[in-house]
Amino acid sequence: MEAKSTEDWTEWIRAPSLIDLGCETVREALKSVRNSALESVVGSACLDRALRSVRGPFMSSRTRSLVDFDLLRLGARRRLKNAKRLDHSRRLHLGCGRRNVGGWLNVDVVDSDFDVDLAQMPLPFGDDSFDVVVSQQVIEHLDLDDELLPLMRDLRRVVAPGGAIWLSCPDMAKACQGYVDDRGAALIADKRRRGAHDPAKDNRPNQQVINFLFHQGGQHKNLFDLEMLQWIANTVGFEECRESSEAELLSTFREFPVRDDAFQSVYVKIRV
Repeated sequence: MEAKSTEDWTEWIRAPSLIDLGCETVREALKSVRNSALESVVGSACLDRALRSVRGPFMSSRTRSLVDFDLLRLGARRRLKNAKRLDHSRRLHLGCGRRNVGGWLNVDVVDSDFDVDLAQMPLPFGDDSFDVVVSQQVIEHLDLDDELLPLMRDLRRVVAPGGAIWLSCPDMAKACQGYVDDRGAALIADKRRRGAHDPAKDNRPNQQVINFLFHQGGQHKNLFDLEMLQWIANTVGFEECRESSEAELLSTFREFPVRDDAFQSVYVKIRV
């Protein structure tokens, strides 16, 4: 790849043909050039600086949010190139966020035990590296075809036979039923009870919680129900995917913090 300076990347991003495109098209273009830039540490660092220099003047707030997350992914990929092999737990906490759990390998795109971009396969772990994976409120952030299905296929590789994968995400069925029942009033009450983000603040209609669950400012790519999660598991070759609960997860792994999100979430346990 021909080396580019920060100024080269900035001029490319500022090109009218790119700035005039819609948000999703911009992200696709940035994804392509990001992958090219990652062929060198200098290229990725220059792209990072160039994007940050133009994100304010040229991008909507939604596009800025999405590009900022892509920059975090870029950083994770860059750090992974220089990462040393590590002795790790056989328990993988995937997409840990700020919830680092003792005795587990806590993985996320930034500020984790081992930063990983979950959109880049294969995962940087050997075959049969883990006996159990827990991933809560993560899979809804991944594109179904380009990110989630490839991730699930690779989890079959890194989880040893007899192992288990525990997943949770917002429940499409509960969101839709909540709208039918009371236009989202109970869903809003649950969020307020937990001190979670309130989509109906500032006198907005309760129905806004449905939009929030499905989109969350562009962060959510899909919602799933039990049937869809079972389809995903079967599609990539898992034989058993059954409905579970946060209570079952916490009784099995008491070290995990309580999320208290059962009212709006679906939990499954997948056998490897």
